[in-house]
Amino acid sequence: IFPALVLWAGRAWRKAGRFSISRIGLASVTVVAAYAVFNTLYSRLTVEPGASPFGNFAFTLYGQVNGGAGYHKAFEDLGVRDPALILRAAERFFVAHPASFALGAAKAYRDFFSPLWGIFNLGFSPLDLALSVALTLLLLLGLYRAVRDLRRPFHALALASFLGILASVPFLPPIDGGIRIYASTMPFVYLLPTMALAALVHSSRSEPVPAVPA
Repeated sequence: IFPALVLWAGRAWRKAGRFSISRIGLASVTVVAAYAVFNTLYSRLTVEPGASPFGNFAFTLYGQVNGGAGYHKAFEDLGVRDPALILRAAERFFVAHPASFALGAAKAYRDFFSPLWGIFNLGFSPLDLALSVALTLLLLLGLYRAVRDLRRPFHALALASFLGILASVPFLPPIDGGIRIYASTMPFVYLLPTMALAALVHSSRSEPVPAVPA
């Protein structure tokens, strides 16, 4: 999502042209610096000596290049827990079978939008499923409104952030942790349904009829 927000910043604060290169540069430096600082602190304060921060990503990537088989596929095939070894195995498998990753990505998108496992998974009752479908429809309507009014900075922010999340789906498949792995970006996801709902409520309000003088 960060590259998408950097591009949004360059467009939202431009003075002329499509993008402001200086704003893109400033936003890029800010994101990279924050990423470096927080990941360095995180590693030193919470990661045990000799362990790899975010080492579970290697297991996720291996499962994805194996057609979306899930993180447990690495244990079954390799029998090791070293993230470096698993990453190299994932690279070799991807080079030999590139289409397999495309299959894993397709499964991840399917699960991401599924009313049972996806971003609007509220439960399994008929009411929960109905609400999930309603939220998905509002999401689509919000996307339409964002594209139609892209000149508005807020609409551009909603679209850019959602596109950034979509680009992350193949590398964060719900099969590996449900939708909880998207918890930190849920406010961005709910921007679009909220925009659509606000527009529907606004359009449904009837204008007061002026009184006719006697």
